[in-house]
Amino acid sequence: MKALILSAGLGTRLRPLTDRIPKPLVDINGTPVIDLIIDKLEKTGVREFAFNLHHLPEPLKNHLTDRLGKRAFFTFEEDLLDTGGSIASVAEWAADEKALIVHNGDILSDIMPDGLVSALDSFDAAFALLKRGKSDNVRLDIASGRITDMRNITGAPEEGSGMFTFSGIAAYSSDFIARMPKGKYSVVEYLALGIKNGTSNPGGIVFNNAFWNDIGTFESLEECRREVKDGKYRLP
Repeated sequence: MKALILSAGLGTRLRPLTDRIPKPLVDINGTPVIDLIIDKLEKTGVREFAFNLHHLPEPLKNHLTDRLGKRAFFTFEEDLLDTGGSIASVAEWAADEKALIVHNGDILSDIMPDGLVSALDSFDAAFALLKRGKSDNVRLDIASGRITDMRNITGAPEEGSGMFTFSGIAAYSSDFIARMPKGKYSVVEYLALGIKNGTSNPGGIVFNNAFWNDIGTFESLEECRREVKDGKYRLP
């Protein structure tokens, strides 16, 4: 199994820390967050990893090469491509697998994505969703598990549905990735437009009690460190 860990972000809200260290190398109680993500994905069965690089690429590439050796594949984005463009850029590398797991490089969660891959028997993309109440902008048809709207783009009806937050963890079929265009765009908006015109069929799995936190701000980084220290982050 293969995974893409999105690693190109600038970490603007963590400056000046990220002026000297790429955000995925920011530590959670002594361990870079990207190492914790890799540890989890390896438990899921991932053996090969892709990383998109942009900000301070050399220290991140050196760290990951030391950790993974030839199991690490890198793309460099001279200009940031957003999530859709980053996924499309590894289409050829991912083509020999049924699915590609995509995991944000700045979140820590105990969500194991193997169930998302299984869901691709029914959907061309599968999203891990949270009921958090902070940025609930994914509409899910409860009965079928089908995502009917993202970011209020499709105008899907509310009946029989609920609103959830995307966790930053998803799986995409290799066939779906092969259809994605090159360029700069959001995969969420691309999927939403596909829902609207009938060319995409994404599903969602809701994780009600999952550990989830990001390191996007100093406040959330310190919260994440406290929660890990308190034993709230535990892989099954």
